[in-house]
Amino acid sequence: MDQGGRRGVSFIRVWPNESQSLLLRAALCAGDDAVAAWRRWKAYAGERGLDDASYRLLPLVYRNLLAADIDEPLLSRMKGVYRRTWYRNQALLHAIADVIRLLDDAGIATIVLKGAALTAAYYRDYGLRMMNDVDVLVPTAARGRALDALDAAGWIPGYFPISALTNERLDVRQSWGFHNGRGREFDLHWHVMASDVRADADDVFWQHAEPLTVSGVATRTLSPTDHLLHICEHGMVPVAVPPVQWIADAVTILQAAGDRVDWERLAGQVKRRRLTLVARAALGYLSREWCAPVPLDWLGDLNTKSVSELERREFEVRVNPSRWIGLYAVDWIRYLRYRLWRDDGDLTRSLLWGFVEYDRRLEGLDRWWQLPWWSLVKLRRLARHLLTGDRRLTE
Repeated sequence: MDQGGRRGVSFIRVWPNESQSLLLRAALCAGDDAVAAWRRWKAYAGERGLDDASYRLLPLVYRNLLAADIDEPLLSRMKGVYRRTWYRNQALLHAIADVIRLLDDAGIATIVLKGAALTAAYYRDYGLRMMNDVDVLVPTAARGRALDALDAAGWIPGYFPISALTNERLDVRQSWGFHNGRGREFDLHWHVMASDVRADADDVFWQHAEPLTVSGVATRTLSPTDHLLHICEHGMVPVAVPPVQWIADAVTILQAAGDRVDWERLAGQVKRRRLTLVARAALGYLSREWCAPVPLDWLGDLNTKSVSELERREFEVRVNPSRWIGLYAVDWIRYLRYRLWRDDGDLTRSLLWGFVEYDRRLEGLDRWWQLPWWSLVKLRRLARHLLTGDRRLTE
């Protein structure tokens, strides 16, 4: 594994730690290799609890160890996790089918993103991949109509009333979360990726979208090529608990899609979106550590590509956030990307003040001086997450 990804502060990182790596091997490797990784994980971390990212891998570990036919007392507990995941995912997808119908009735096309799409199209088992919510993409130009339709149907935006979701707030974002009175949640997207919020950023995703059925309702999802790009970009973001699920997602897609991944088009997308370093790191890691079927000549060609100074700075924040601004690492990444698209990467004009103004808009605040208060709110949420996130299989 690229050790360079571990230089960040202890609570913000992008690569899996040793415990997570062992559990990933128990989830993804075959036969004796999976069993050996599981036993090493139990000896190393089994009594220390599981962080949220590791807990999300348990259904995959359960399936793998069940197939290996080993005598493992914890299998019954993991079976319970698998069954709860299956039930919860069924309920989520059934609820989101109503949202897709609602938007379709308003004449708005949809693409289902992330976990829901991957579960239906690649895992093909509702118990294998945990989901917290569902992400639905609409065309950028249809965002306003989608907000009106959701408001009329009783969906409530997070943090602010629907009237406060102005273009100033939304134009710097890729999505906004909604909930209803029955405890259901979903994220409405008008862009696939937070790193590219240009007006035409998603045209190619719509052009290559593939049909998908969710709980009997017809919609679309990304092509395997675009899923892979999205997963790698989203996974290479520094957070308190690395979203190691992206590794399982990417390996699953690469194994299931085969020659349906268009590597030439992926190279073009990587270049256009200035994600060369992200793709180089993520796909190189998948090839080295997981023997993922990534063409070596494609990776070699990627290694020869030149990148801009802004892209280098942004990538450094991804893998080494401690040298920048810690808690605001993700916002800083988005800001650098926003600057890149708005003024072609000119870093000489008011970089820090520009970030303050950008973050005000990103967080939906009316005045810049509200940011210190909002930072305390974010820090409190992070602390609560870190203090309460561990779970134990032995409880």
